Amino acid sequence: EFYDGDGDGFYNPIDKNWNGTWDTSEDMPMLIGDEIAWCVYNDGLPKEQRRYNTIDPQGIEVRQTIFATAEPALENVIFIRYSILNTGLVAEVMDSIYFGIYEDGDLGDFSDDVVGCDTLLQSGFFYNNRSDAQYGENCPAFFTTLLQGPVTYTNIQSDTAKINLGQLIGSENITGAKNKDISFHVFYIGGDPALRDPSNEIEARNYLTGRDRVGNIPDPCTFAYGEVRGGINCNEVDSKYWFSGDPVTDVGWICTQNQDMRNLVSTGPFDLEKGKPQEIIIAYVIGRGTDYFNSITVARENVQRAIEEYESNFATMSYSPPPPTNPVTSYILYQNYPNPFNPSTTFRYELPQDGVVTIDIYDILGQKVRTIVNEFQNANRYEINFNAIGLASGVYIYKMKVNDFITSKKMVLVK
Repeated sequence: EFYDGDGDGFYNPIDKNWNGTWDTSEDMPMLIGDEIAWCVYNDGLPKEQRRYNTIDPQGIEVRQTIFATAEPALENVIFIRYSILNTGLVAEVMDSIYFGIYEDGDLGDFSDDVVGCDTLLQSGFFYNNRSDAQYGENCPAFFTTLLQGPVTYTNIQSDTAKINLGQLIGSENITGAKNKDISFHVFYIGGDPALRDPSNEIEARNYLTGRDRVGNIPDPCTFAYGEVRGGINCNEVDSKYWFSGDPVTDVGWICTQNQDMRNLVSTGPFDLEKGKPQEIIIAYVIGRGTDYFNSITVARENVQRAIEEYESNFATMSYSPPPPTNPVTSYILYQNYPNPFNPSTTFRYELPQDGVVTIDIYDILGQKVRTIVNEFQNANRYEINFNAIGLASGVYIYKMKVNDFITSKKMVLVK
């Protein structure tokens, strides 16, 4: 996507008025925040060269945009937008798709991480529950938050899905549809005999759909890697969200293992129609407090700010043009345009210094017929419109005076 300032449907990022900065009538890429990185990748490798070497290319392309800001409220947040495209290589419509966001958090010492899930914040997270060899008593917490899930159609007119693309490009609202929330949160562990990294597409799919590596749904009452605390009935805990309890209050389904954890938040199922990308936005959020549990609280506050920024369509991070990069260095009066003209034309001029500016119009006999500028102006570039209604056809002179500078040019009025 790009901002189509001139509305012609083509990406042509030209500085049309040569002022050294962007104007709203000009095209520009989709810029959000202070830093942005874009890349595109696909699954086009032959299966023999793939990690799961029994899967042929499926014709999936991902356009990834990473953006962030130095604004104090959001300086601990990285936003990532995934535009996922079905090119139609194997099917016009690919159904039952799940999208997963996976991390190996490694908070300081990689071997002592703990994981959790905050369903209210649509997040999975890493934290520590003891002193860390690198960070000490206040190890940071790391959240992965789903801000904009894929669109699924409900055909209920009161439902609305939203695709946010920033203040310049705007938002798209889709009636009769919803954005998916997180569907599952799971984890797996480096080197663990039962919950190790997936070694094939079946195991990966199992994790994506809330199961363990071999396809079993864990029982919160008996799952060996955690326990349900705080008087909560373990039979009432939703098994789709592993360790959905609150470590800060020590209530709910809590992870009891310190391991080399991997975290996986997934959303689905949804369809991928050929040529119609699904737009998913997530946030990576860090918080560091006075101790390892307070870091979770701080991170949650930062997550809430990230959610608010997304819901405002990134209002804080919207692009605003910088000052012109090519400063005015000399007095210039440009030829009017259009020329010849009827009945209006435009004058452009540049002032390297402040001063009283006069621009007068003379007929071919030297008689002044109009004064169009007579005022003090600061050093800058200017553009004014002149309407020649009431003047006869012919050749005219326009003269500019400012400080010790005087210049003039001819123009032709044709009626």
